[in-house]
Amino acid sequence: MRNFLKVLVSCLLFLISGCYDEENLVSERFFVSMEGEPVIFNTVGDELFLIRHYENRNFDCFRNSVEERTLFCEYYTGVAYFGRMTGVNVDADPDLGRNKLVRAWKRGAVDAGFELYTIFLNGVGVKKNKEVAMLYLVSSADLGFLRSERKLGHLYSGSDPENLVDDDFYEAHLWFSRSAEQGDKLSAVNLAWLYYEGLGVKQSDEKAFEWLLAAERLPHGDELDGFSGLAKAYEEGIGTDIDLVQAYKYYDLLSPGSAPDKARIEEKMTPEQIHKAIRLSRLWQEEHNIFVSSYYGLEYQEDGTFQ
Repeated sequence: MRNFLKVLVSCLLFLISGCYDEENLVSERFFVSMEGEPVIFNTVGDELFLIRHYENRNFDCFRNSVEERTLFCEYYTGVAYFGRMTGVNVDADPDLGRNKLVRAWKRGAVDAGFELYTIFLNGVGVKKNKEVAMLYLVSSADLGFLRSERKLGHLYSGSDPENLVDDDFYEAHLWFSRSAEQGDKLSAVNLAWLYYEGLGVKQSDEKAFEWLLAAERLPHGDELDGFSGLAKAYEEGIGTDIDLVQAYKYYDLLSPGSAPDKARIEEKMTPEQIHKAIRLSRLWQEEHNIFVSSYYGLEYQEDGTFQ
Protein backbone atom coordinates (compact mmCIF):
# COMPACT_ATOMS: atom_id res chain seq x y z
CA MET A 1 0.00 0.00 0.00
CA ARG A 2 2.88 2.37 0.78
CA ASN A 3 4.29 1.84 -2.70
CA PHE A 4 0.86 2.41 -4.22
CA LEU A 5 0.52 5.66 -2.29
CA LYS A 6 3.91 6.88 -3.46
CA VAL A 7 3.01 6.00 -7.05
CA LEU A 8 -0.29 7.82 -6.66
CA VAL A 9 1.48 10.93 -5.33
CA SER A 10 3.95 10.79 -8.21
CA CYS A 11 1.12 10.50 -10.71
CA LEU A 12 -0.73 13.40 -9.14
CA LEU A 13 2.40 15.52 -9.29
CA PHE A 14 2.79 14.63 -12.95
CA LEU A 15 -0.81 15.52 -13.67
CA ILE A 16 -0.52 18.79 -11.79
CA SER A 17 2.56 19.81 -13.71
CA GLY A 18 1.64 18.42 -17.10
CA CYS A 19 -2.12 18.58 -17.72
CA TYR A 20 -4.12 21.59 -18.69
CA ASP A 21 -7.79 20.86 -18.16
CA GLU A 22 -9.60 23.33 -15.92
CA GLU A 23 -9.45 21.20 -12.76
CA ASN A 24 -5.73 20.57 -13.01
CA LEU A 25 -5.02 24.20 -13.73
CA VAL A 26 -6.32 24.92 -10.24
CA SER A 27 -3.90 22.33 -8.88
CA GLU A 28 -1.07 23.63 -11.01
CA ARG A 29 -1.62 27.12 -9.75
CA PHE A 30 -1.42 26.21 -6.08
CA PHE A 31 0.71 23.11 -5.55
CA VAL A 32 4.41 23.87 -5.25
CA SER A 33 7.23 21.38 -4.96
CA MET A 34 9.81 21.94 -2.23
CA GLU A 35 13.15 23.23 -3.52
CA GLY A 36 15.03 24.17 -0.34
CA GLU A 37 16.60 21.97 2.30
CA PRO A 38 13.78 20.58 4.51
CA VAL A 39 13.52 22.13 7.97
CA ILE A 40 11.07 21.15 10.71
CA PHE A 41 10.34 23.72 13.43
CA ASN A 42 7.66 21.90 15.40
CA THR A 43 9.47 18.64 16.11
CA VAL A 44 7.19 17.57 18.99
CA GLY A 45 3.78 17.62 17.26
CA ASP A 46 2.42 20.32 19.57
CA GLU A 47 -0.73 21.88 18.09
CA LEU A 48 -0.06 25.04 20.14
CA PHE A 49 3.58 25.27 19.11
CA LEU A 50 3.32 28.65 17.36
CA ILE A 51 1.16 30.20 20.05
CA ARG A 52 3.64 29.15 22.72
CA HIS A 53 6.48 30.52 20.59
CA TYR A 54 4.70 33.86 20.17
CA GLU A 55 4.20 34.16 23.92
CA ASN A 56 7.91 33.51 24.52
CA ARG A 57 9.38 35.16 21.43
CA ASN A 58 12.58 37.18 21.55
CA PHE A 59 12.14 38.78 18.12
CA ASP A 60 9.25 40.17 16.14
CA CYS A 61 8.47 38.66 12.74
CA PHE A 62 6.03 41.47 11.94
CA ARG A 63 8.19 44.54 12.54
CA ASN A 64 11.78 43.59 11.89
CA SER A 65 12.47 43.62 8.15
CA VAL A 66 15.45 41.30 8.57
CA GLU A 67 13.48 38.74 10.56
CA GLU A 68 10.59 38.90 8.07
CA ARG A 69 12.85 37.35 5.46
CA THR A 70 13.82 34.33 7.57
CA LEU A 71 12.24 31.00 6.74
CA PHE A 72 10.62 30.65 10.15
CA CYS A 73 9.08 34.11 10.03
CA GLU A 74 7.66 33.54 6.57
CA TYR A 75 5.95 30.39 7.83
CA TYR A 76 4.97 32.00 11.13
CA THR A 77 3.39 35.10 9.63
CA GLY A 78 1.67 33.00 6.97
CA VAL A 79 -0.22 31.14 9.69
CA ALA A 80 -0.95 34.40 11.52
CA TYR A 81 -2.52 36.06 8.49
CA PHE A 82 -5.02 33.22 8.32
CA GLY A 83 -6.23 34.29 11.76
CA ARG A 84 -5.10 30.97 13.28
CA MET A 85 -2.93 32.50 15.99
CA THR A 86 -4.56 33.55 19.25
CA GLY A 87 -3.11 36.76 20.63
CA VAL A 88 -1.47 37.96 17.40
CA ASN A 89 -2.86 41.38 16.50
CA VAL A 90 -2.83 41.36 12.69
CA ASP A 91 -5.72 41.67 10.28
CA ALA A 92 -6.66 38.42 8.59
CA ASP A 93 -5.52 38.24 4.97
CA PRO A 94 -5.97 34.68 3.58
CA ASP A 95 -4.35 35.47 0.24
CA LEU A 96 -1.25 36.92 1.86
CA GLY A 97 -1.16 34.09 4.38
CA ARG A 98 -1.41 31.41 1.70
CA ASN A 99 1.26 33.04 -0.45
CA LYS A 100 3.63 33.21 2.51
CA LEU A 101 2.99 29.56 3.38
CA VAL A 102 3.54 28.44 -0.20
CA ARG A 103 6.82 30.36 -0.34
CA ALA A 104 7.86 28.97 3.04
CA TRP A 105 7.09 25.42 1.86
CA LYS A 106 9.02 25.97 -1.35
CA ARG A 107 12.00 27.20 0.64
CA GLY A 108 11.95 24.13 2.89
CA ALA A 109 9.57 24.78 5.81
CA VAL A 110 8.03 21.32 6.24
CA ASP A 111 5.56 22.62 8.85
CA ALA A 112 3.91 24.75 6.15
CA GLY A 113 2.82 21.60 4.34
CA PHE A 114 0.46 20.69 7.16
CA GLU A 115 -1.05 24.18 7.11
CA LEU A 116 -1.52 24.02 3.34
CA TYR A 117 -3.20 20.63 3.73
CA THR A 118 -5.73 22.26 6.06
CA ILE A 119 -6.23 25.24 3.76
CA PHE A 120 -6.98 23.22 0.64
CA LEU A 121 -9.01 20.61 2.51
CA ASN A 122 -11.36 23.24 3.92
CA GLY A 123 -11.19 25.73 1.07
CA VAL A 124 -9.85 28.59 3.20
CA GLY A 125 -9.41 31.45 0.74
CA VAL A 126 -9.16 28.95 -2.14
CA LYS A 127 -11.38 26.48 -3.91
CA LYS A 128 -11.46 23.18 -2.03
CA ASN A 129 -9.04 20.72 -3.55
CA LYS A 130 -8.67 17.41 -1.73
CA GLU A 131 -6.00 16.11 -4.10
CA VAL A 132 -3.73 19.09 -3.45
CA ALA A 133 -4.49 18.85 0.27
CA MET A 134 -3.35 15.22 0.30
CA LEU A 135 -0.21 16.05 -1.67
CA TYR A 136 0.88 18.53 0.99
CA LEU A 137 -0.05 16.16 3.81
CA VAL A 138 1.75 13.11 2.39
CA SER A 139 4.76 15.14 1.30
CA SER A 140 5.21 16.68 4.76
CA ALA A 141 4.67 13.28 6.42
CA ASP A 142 7.29 11.68 4.18
CA LEU A 143 9.69 14.39 5.37
CA GLY A 144 9.06 13.40 8.99
CA PHE A 145 6.56 16.02 10.19
CA LEU A 146 4.98 14.38 13.22
CA ARG A 147 1.56 16.03 12.97
CA SER A 148 1.22 14.90 9.35
CA GLU A 149 2.27 11.35 10.19
CA ARG A 150 -0.26 11.22 13.01
CA LYS A 151 -2.99 12.73 10.82
CA LEU A 152 -2.44 10.06 8.15
CA GLY A 153 -2.73 7.42 10.87
CA HIS A 154 -6.08 8.86 11.85
CA LEU A 155 -7.26 9.15 8.26
CA TYR A 156 -6.42 5.55 7.42
CA SER A 157 -8.00 4.28 10.64
CA GLY A 158 -11.38 5.77 9.75
CA SER A 159 -11.23 9.26 11.27
CA ASP A 160 -11.89 10.77 7.88
CA PRO A 161 -15.18 12.65 7.50
CA GLU A 162 -13.92 14.09 4.23
CA ASN A 163 -13.45 10.62 2.67
CA LEU A 164 -9.91 11.48 1.62
CA VAL A 165 -8.75 7.86 1.77
CA ASP A 166 -10.25 4.42 2.17
CA ASP A 167 -9.82 2.77 5.55
CA ASP A 168 -6.53 0.88 5.57
CA PHE A 169 -5.43 -0.21 9.02
CA TYR A 170 -2.12 -1.52 7.73
CA GLU A 171 -1.29 1.99 6.56
CA ALA A 172 -2.65 3.43 9.81
CA HIS A 173 -0.24 1.18 11.72
CA LEU A 174 2.70 2.33 9.60
CA TRP A 175 2.01 6.03 10.10
CA PHE A 176 1.20 5.74 13.81
CA SER A 177 4.42 3.76 14.23
CA ARG A 178 6.41 6.54 12.60
CA SER A 179 4.95 9.25 14.83
CA ALA A 180 5.22 7.06 17.95
CA GLU A 181 8.90 6.51 17.16
CA GLN A 182 9.28 10.28 17.35
CA GLY A 183 7.83 10.23 20.87
CA ASP A 184 4.12 10.90 20.28
CA LYS A 185 1.96 9.55 23.11
CA LEU A 186 -1.35 9.68 21.23
CA SER A 187 0.06 7.64 18.35
CA ALA A 188 1.24 4.99 20.81
CA VAL A 189 -2.26 4.85 22.30
CA ASN A 190 -3.69 4.38 18.82
CA LEU A 191 -1.24 1.55 18.16
CA ALA A 192 -2.47 -0.09 21.37
CA TRP A 193 -6.01 0.16 20.03
CA LEU A 194 -5.03 -1.43 16.72
CA TYR A 195 -3.43 -4.39 18.51
CA TYR A 196 -6.34 -4.73 20.93
CA GLU A 197 -8.83 -4.86 18.07
CA GLY A 198 -6.56 -6.74 15.65
CA LEU A 199 -6.87 -4.07 12.95
CA GLY A 200 -4.09 -4.16 10.35
CA VAL A 201 -2.03 -6.31 12.70
CA LYS A 202 -2.32 -9.66 14.45
CA GLN A 203 -4.49 -9.25 17.53
CA SER A 204 -2.39 -9.13 20.69
CA ASP A 205 -3.44 -8.01 24.15
CA GLU A 206 0.21 -8.13 25.17
CA LYS A 207 1.24 -5.73 22.39
CA ALA A 208 -1.67 -3.46 23.23
CA PHE A 209 -0.53 -3.28 26.86
CA GLU A 210 3.09 -2.71 25.82
CA TRP A 211 2.10 0.30 23.73
CA LEU A 212 0.00 1.72 26.57
CA LEU A 213 3.01 1.46 28.87
CA ALA A 214 5.20 3.01 26.17
CA ALA A 215 2.79 5.93 25.80
CA GLU A 216 3.30 6.89 29.45
CA ARG A 217 7.08 7.08 28.92
CA LEU A 218 7.02 9.00 25.64
CA PRO A 219 7.80 12.74 25.83
CA HIS A 220 5.26 14.40 23.51
CA GLY A 221 1.56 14.89 24.15
CA ASP A 222 -0.90 15.07 27.03
CA GLU A 223 0.54 13.46 30.17
CA LEU A 224 -2.72 11.56 30.71
CA ASP A 225 -2.93 10.04 27.23
CA GLY A 226 -3.42 6.30 27.56
CA PHE A 227 -4.36 6.29 31.25
CA SER A 228 -7.93 5.15 30.61
CA GLY A 229 -6.52 2.22 28.62
CA LEU A 230 -4.03 1.34 31.36
CA ALA A 231 -6.75 1.48 34.02
CA LYS A 232 -8.94 -0.87 31.97
CA ALA A 233 -6.01 -3.21 31.25
CA TYR A 234 -5.08 -3.51 34.93
CA GLU A 235 -8.70 -3.91 36.01
CA GLU A 236 -9.54 -6.63 33.48
CA GLY A 237 -6.14 -8.24 33.03
CA ILE A 238 -5.71 -7.25 29.37
CA GLY A 239 -2.17 -8.19 28.36
CA THR A 240 -1.09 -8.20 32.00
CA ASP A 241 -2.11 -9.55 35.39
CA ILE A 242 -5.10 -8.00 37.13
CA ASP A 243 -3.83 -5.31 39.50
CA LEU A 244 -6.63 -3.29 41.13
CA VAL A 245 -4.16 -1.01 42.90
CA GLN A 246 -2.70 0.13 39.58
CA ALA A 247 -6.17 0.32 38.02
CA TYR A 248 -7.40 2.54 40.85
CA LYS A 249 -4.29 4.72 40.59
CA TYR A 250 -4.89 5.44 36.92
CA TYR A 251 -8.62 5.97 37.43
CA ASP A 252 -7.77 8.42 40.21
CA LEU A 253 -5.44 10.32 37.90
CA LEU A 254 -8.34 10.66 35.45
CA SER A 255 -10.53 12.31 38.09
CA PRO A 256 -13.24 13.66 38.00
CA GLY A 257 -14.71 11.67 35.11
CA SER A 258 -13.54 8.36 36.56
CA ALA A 259 -15.46 8.61 39.85
CA PRO A 260 -17.90 5.81 38.86
CA ASP A 261 -14.97 3.58 37.87
CA LYS A 262 -13.27 4.08 41.22
CA ALA A 263 -16.51 3.37 43.06
CA ARG A 264 -16.93 0.16 41.07
CA ILE A 265 -13.54 -1.36 41.85
CA GLU A 266 -13.49 -0.12 45.44
CA GLU A 267 -16.01 -2.89 46.16
CA LYS A 268 -13.32 -5.47 45.27
CA MET A 269 -10.47 -3.80 47.19
CA THR A 270 -9.31 -3.74 50.77
CA PRO A 271 -8.87 -0.40 52.56
CA GLU A 272 -5.10 -1.01 52.46
CA GLN A 273 -5.17 -1.44 48.68
CA ILE A 274 -7.18 1.75 48.23
CA HIS A 275 -4.79 3.74 50.41
CA LYS A 276 -1.81 2.37 48.49
CA ALA A 277 -3.42 3.31 45.14
CA ILE A 278 -4.15 6.84 46.39
CA ARG A 279 -0.55 7.17 47.62
CA LEU A 280 0.78 6.09 44.22
CA SER A 281 -1.54 8.55 42.48
CA ARG A 282 -0.36 11.40 44.69
CA LEU A 283 3.27 10.53 44.14
CA TRP A 284 2.70 10.65 40.37
CA GLN A 285 0.94 14.01 40.62
CA GLU A 286 3.72 15.52 42.69
CA GLU A 287 6.40 14.17 40.36
CA HIS A 288 4.66 15.62 37.29
CA ASN A 289 3.29 18.77 38.97
CA ILE A 290 -0.21 17.89 37.76
CA PHE A 291 -2.97 17.77 40.36
CA VAL A 292 -6.53 16.46 40.22
CA SER A 293 -9.38 17.13 42.63
CA SER A 294 -8.82 13.94 44.64
CA TYR A 295 -5.34 15.15 45.56
CA TYR A 296 -6.93 17.82 47.74
CA GLY A 297 -9.28 15.33 49.38
CA LEU A 298 -12.29 16.44 47.34
CA GLU A 299 -14.84 13.82 46.37
CA TYR A 300 -17.28 13.80 43.48
CA GLN A 301 -20.86 14.62 44.48
CA GLU A 302 -24.11 13.64 42.74
CA ASP A 303 -24.79 17.28 41.83
CA GLY A 304 -21.50 17.38 39.89
CA THR A 305 -19.55 19.37 42.44
CA PHE A 306 -16.53 18.36 44.53
CA GLN A 307 -16.56 18.72 48.30
